[in-house]
Amino acid sequence: MRSSGCFEEIIMHDSQLRSFLLAARLGSFRRAAQAEHLAVQSLTQRINSLEAELGFPLFERSRAGIVLSPSGLEFYAVTEKALQTLDCGAARCKEIFAAGRKAIRLGVVWRLPPLVFTLISEFRDIHPEVNIDCVSISQSEELDDLSSGNVDLIIDAVGHHIPGSLVEKRIPTGSFQCVFSPCDPLSELEEVKASDLIGRRVIFAYGYGQGPIKEYEHVFDSLEKSEIEIVSGNRDGENTISDLNQNTGCVSLFSDGLVSLACPPLEARPFLAEAPFLISLYHRRDISATVEEFSSLVSARFNELYGHLR
Repeated sequence: MRSSGCFEEIIMHDSQLRSFLLAARLGSFRRAAQAEHLAVQSLTQRINSLEAELGFPLFERSRAGIVLSPSGLEFYAVTEKALQTLDCGAARCKEIFAAGRKAIRLGVVWRLPPLVFTLISEFRDIHPEVNIDCVSISQSEELDDLSSGNVDLIIDAVGHHIPGSLVEKRIPTGSFQCVFSPCDPLSELEEVKASDLIGRRVIFAYGYGQGPIKEYEHVFDSLEKSEIEIVSGNRDGENTISDLNQNTGCVSLFSDGLVSLACPPLEARPFLAEAPFLISLYHRRDISATVEEFSSLVSARFNELYGHLR
């Protein structure tokens, strides 16, 4: 901080002024140093340097302690007011800056594929002015949240019945993984085929078992419907993992990108299917250029890694 006018120019540092105010309030260099996590010598040097720059003593020192000098009393009032004004001004500037920042609200139903967090970090490096906020939403209300503008983008199961105001972009997230209890005999296999699931129950988390299950029926084309039981409904990811952990006759299908969310405690083996595991990006048609750019980044990167599985 520089001061000029009727006095010659004086250079004062913010840390010096705040240490001065604190020492004056506490009546002790030692207690002020402790409060600022400084050595007493370091704080004393700050005060001495400030006094040398000002040209007058701020404190009267004695064995009993320190008290403000007459000049120190006046300087205390001026400094306290100046720093309050500075702090309020800085806070207001932060508010103005924050109001001007762009934001993307990413709806999260259960958990996101780990790669998404890497892409969020990359996007922030490119656009430091953009905040990407992950917003927890319920599966039953996610499309309403998207339509109403509560969120800008959702990454979830494919095949939801969406209104004309929304857009769905399907992206591959890896090959299929068969997930099951560690006590299941399937753990002895290196890979799992549809025929290995005869007589078993296949649990699909969330809405995969409703409209979206149609997107995955092809992986069981080699089986008769009577040979396998598909359990669906609003089963969230945590409940599905719990079901599998307790029932050796149950399995579920995850993608490469999501299997780490279930294992451990579960086991997983590659599931042979002639197609990738798909998820979808959902957004409104009238999205901003910023949301469109982030959506395109996610879509492009997943297709780059897993598009060859199509």
